[in-house]
Amino acid sequence: MRSMIRVLLPSMMESELSLPITSEKIQLKYYQDSDDYMQKMLEDFWDIVYGPRLDKQPEAIFVDNLSSLSLAIKFLETKKALEKCRRINDIMNLSVELQGIKILPVLKQLQRLKSDNLEKVIIIAEKGIKTEAYVDFLSEGKYVQTSTSSYEAILNGRKVAVVESAKYLEGETNIEIPPLRKRKEDIPYMIDRTLSLLHSKHKNMPVHFPDEQTLRIFVSYNWPGNTEELIEAVYSYVAGGNVIDRFMGTNTLTVELEQIDLKSCVKTMVNKIEKQFMFDALQKTSWNRKKASAILKMNYKTFCYKMKKYGLNRH
Repeated sequence: MRSMIRVLLPSMMESELSLPITSEKIQLKYYQDSDDYMQKMLEDFWDIVYGPRLDKQPEAIFVDNLSSLSLAIKFLETKKALEKCRRINDIMNLSVELQGIKILPVLKQLQRLKSDNLEKVIIIAEKGIKTEAYVDFLSEGKYVQTSTSSYEAILNGRKVAVVESAKYLEGETNIEIPPLRKRKEDIPYMIDRTLSLLHSKHKNMPVHFPDEQTLRIFVSYNWPGNTEELIEAVYSYVAGGNVIDRFMGTNTLTVELEQIDLKSCVKTMVNKIEKQFMFDALQKTSWNRKKASAILKMNYKTFCYKMKKYGLNRH
């Protein structure tokens, strides 16, 4: 249902009442006498009540004059607006899909749809794009999934069908979601959000943002699997997987030659390989540093220094 401010008033005010202009819909109900007042207070919930205070509805605002009534309405209007902002902010913060700068025009386009009298919205998206995140944002969390690619959303109190499609549908309201290869500027934001959400679930897990060379590879990759593939890759990276090995040799890695710092790339690759060998040696020796350094024929002090450098700790 559409958000509204529900007000209970004495019937004597029905003919002469003047209310402030608000963006919220106001629903007025009247009571005839004290018995009717008690009955309505027991039967329903109210945001504002013009009458004697009752403990049965502690959340209601009780007023006894027109000035207080106007202030209460304005207060609730502001409160509901803040709650709406908080809901949208929470939805955006909890979704990897909605992060970044390039996606903002799409979100603004969805915002504008809320005021239109629509029956259906088509979301055009490739495989791997988290379509549900856009339905969540559009409806402010008020939706149900009716099938694999269909949703029923509530927009301003109206039921609107939201359908996921791989192509443009003639005669319908179509919203196209850009694939990751067309919004690469958003990838660092999406990685950061994935790492933040992962860290919030696993407090003791050390979460490191990818270094410059690794991040460049993340951004250069074309992501045919879109957000689902990106999240999977970030999880693999956090678990110690080699991002360079994952993407090198694919035909979807597009790096301009003039952007490559070959010396830095080689150093990064060597560091990653060295880190992996050290980790494997530590695992094999139950994290005995002396035995692990001996296996790799490394100086013990150098081995300890590089453990600190690579953040190798037993958890």
